[in-house]
Amino acid sequence: MQQLARVIDSSFAARHRVEVYKMGKANGENAQVSFCPRLGRWIACSKNVGIAVSTREDLNLDVYSDSRYLFATRIAETWFEFLATRSAAQIEELKQILSSNTFVGELVGAAGHQHLVVYDHQHLIFYAVVPLDMTTPCVPPPAAIDIFDRLGITRVTSSLLGTVSNRAEFVDLLSRTSAEIASASIEQEEEGVVVYFVQAAEPDLPTQTLLLGKLKTLEYRLYRKLREKLSSYVLSKHTTRSKRLRMYEQESKELAQNHSMPKPLEYYFSFARAAFNFIDKYQWPERDIRDRYLDLLTAVRAEYDTLVNMTPDASPSSSSSSSRPALSFAAVAGAAASAVQPSSTSMATPASEWRVVAPPRPLIAPSDQIHCTVLIPIGIPGMGKTTMYELIRSRLAADIALHVVSSDECTNRELRRFKYDPMDKDKQKVFRRAAQEGSKTFFRTIGDILRQSNRLLRSVPKTNKMLLMFDKNHPPNALNRAISTVMQNCPAHLVVHPIAILPQTLSCAIQRQDYPLSLEFLHQCLQRVRRRVGHPTLNGTEPEYALTVVRFFKLFANQSLEDEVLRECGFKMVLRFPFTVQEDAYPFTESQRGALSRLVQITPPFEREPAPETLQEFNQLLDTVFPSSSSEVAEPAVASLAEVGNLFASSIASTFESAINIAAIEPISMRGKSSEKTTPAKRRLLYAGIDLAQHAAQVEPLLAETSNKFAQSCFVDLSVAGLYPAEGLHLTAVFWRDRTPDPTEVMYSYARSVEGSLFEAQLYKIVIVPGKVACALARTNARLEKDQIAHVTLATGGWRAAQSGHLLKALFYVNRALPEDVYAPPSAASECEQRTVQVGDETVTAFIHSLSAPLDWTGPMKMYYAESGSSPARN
Repeated sequence: MQQLARVIDSSFAARHRVEVYKMGKANGENAQVSFCPRLGRWIACSKNVGIAVSTREDLNLDVYSDSRYLFATRIAETWFEFLATRSAAQIEELKQILSSNTFVGELVGAAGHQHLVVYDHQHLIFYAVVPLDMTTPCVPPPAAIDIFDRLGITRVTSSLLGTVSNRAEFVDLLSRTSAEIASASIEQEEEGVVVYFVQAAEPDLPTQTLLLGKLKTLEYRLYRKLREKLSSYVLSKHTTRSKRLRMYEQESKELAQNHSMPKPLEYYFSFARAAFNFIDKYQWPERDIRDRYLDLLTAVRAEYDTLVNMTPDASPSSSSSSSRPALSFAAVAGAAASAVQPSSTSMATPASEWRVVAPPRPLIAPSDQIHCTVLIPIGIPGMGKTTMYELIRSRLAADIALHVVSSDECTNRELRRFKYDPMDKDKQKVFRRAAQEGSKTFFRTIGDILRQSNRLLRSVPKTNKMLLMFDKNHPPNALNRAISTVMQNCPAHLVVHPIAILPQTLSCAIQRQDYPLSLEFLHQCLQRVRRRVGHPTLNGTEPEYALTVVRFFKLFANQSLEDEVLRECGFKMVLRFPFTVQEDAYPFTESQRGALSRLVQITPPFEREPAPETLQEFNQLLDTVFPSSSSEVAEPAVASLAEVGNLFASSIASTFESAINIAAIEPISMRGKSSEKTTPAKRRLLYAGIDLAQHAAQVEPLLAETSNKFAQSCFVDLSVAGLYPAEGLHLTAVFWRDRTPDPTEVMYSYARSVEGSLFEAQLYKIVIVPGKVACALARTNARLEKDQIAHVTLATGGWRAAQSGHLLKALFYVNRALPEDVYAPPSAASECEQRTVQVGDETVTAFIHSLSAPLDWTGPMKMYYAESGSSPARN
């Protein structure tokens, strides 16, 4: 403000007039576009990342696949979409202008990244032209508007507020404008405006921009402040909700002092209380409060307006010059249904990506409640869940409304849409894309059924019972999404009872990895799939069928399917079915067992295609697993399955009869006995990281290879006894500390929010300090705690695992940072290095083997705990 006063006063002292312009403030992500004639490339920048591209195809370069380029590539892509609508002459003029200037604006409507104002599609809105020589803050608004309008560029609104020639006129104009903008609603002025102070043109003096500044609406600032309080409340362990609300109310009163508001302050305070209640009830993570804040406000507003019958005014009509949208939660206010029906004007993300969190409706009488049992199978293809569902369907009482959603059918529809051809050389790429879209369709359909349960139940007269079946394979890392989809789409009148459906099978161990499913179970599932003909997505006639089934099986490595673990995921009951012939009655030769075990070991994860030699070995092993002379084992006796179906149907019936609270019902085993309840030991959180246990078998060969490269026995002191425990092999993302600063709290909240999601780790260098430790320098797409170096501890001797990070920093850090060239492919001379380095109080010799190509490992984000009373070494 002092700088503004100083500049304006100097203009008035020189008897210059000052023009004051008001320009709209778009509510999106900062976007900058320029052109470099020397390179012949467009420059697209977000706040702090820029890319140089000549054509749209350049955006497919591997270097831009990194998440840090997300907004820069979106800006470039949107710019190229705009250029496609311009003539060659206009594009040439743009290059001329942008060779010495930068267009500054906002990327709005980006899916998943809308702030407090919703836009119906992704596009760029510009508001300034900034000279590259920085001789002035920006080109005066009239000149910038002339450029934008002449070239058909979308821009913000603009108007001349007035021309002033002395301080009194200036103060009066600025005070009136400030009060007017502050009291406006978001629907009227969105985020606010930018005010430009321009020296008026004189006969001997050209016009130029002196300064500019923002004026924001108070309503926008109040909602931003509410987001801060909600976020800090979720992260903090020590501050109560009432204290956060008091702080919000006090700070809001100070902001609104001497200003009028679009609504009474009590409206915003009541809304804040509703928002705190909402995130408590639905356990919104801090990450979603930040990234999906507009969606959160939409859902809270729908509930709040139902409670107090305070529907906001309709938003004004759109302005063609600024593409001004309606505010999302104003568009959906007034009715519960509108909060959960996707539309282009009321959602912050496209319908294809939307998973709404529907608000509850308070005080629902028991007689008006609907009880919905949700069946979620946990298993692999060929398990027999569809057959079991048919048995259940035939035994259900007539007063239960049944809905089955098939993942295969959803994927098959997408395959038809993508014109999938089994003979196409790129068929796997097309299939993966269709599977991703099919998964979105599947969960969107689940959400639609739950939200529309009242209407759907009309097909079964006089009932409040509903059964929803997930016909989809769920490995352990997919359970969080399944449960959260159910809970987030559940209106208050719907009481849901998630039930886990599992195979009744023994466990097995393969190469230091434990599986909660047996090889006999896997063999029978493979046998069923190879007999399939005409299946929507997985036929035995296709050579990849076995690869797909085994990949699913490997997702269960080192995962627990105990009842208590599943209850922690949100399941109210756990039912185990004998989907296959039990292990002790299954004819399985040792040669078949050995071949199947080896087949599991060599199968790569879904993210990586098998090498040709691996595929050749895979097919050879498959011939041993299913020799042509062997006879197929009969399916489980129909009587047994019928008995299971009857037991399940009676369990569901009793659940519906007493379904005020299904949590009171004991989990049922398939022998008709209640599972024993166990009280889990108290656990202390240690750290979060990428679980790499499935790659443990590769550790010993890696270390031996490094030892051989140096022709020394540097691996001897880190023999098999010193290998890092296979079940604990991981890449640490964040540590947990008892009194941790806010950044680590945020990181840990992030780790919790993505728990179970798959992440990648690329290993670049193997480092061994004989007798001390062996580790790998890595890269990952997971977020790391500040000052954390991505690494994997492979073996320990005289040092704790925590020393791995210290060792790698001592070896590779330059000026407290990791230089980019550390990941460069090694030359023949640099492939093997031997360095002496100081780590703590010790001076040690490190043997460094730079891999010719990074080793790709993949695993889910996992929380690591210590049982009460134990004190494991911290990594």
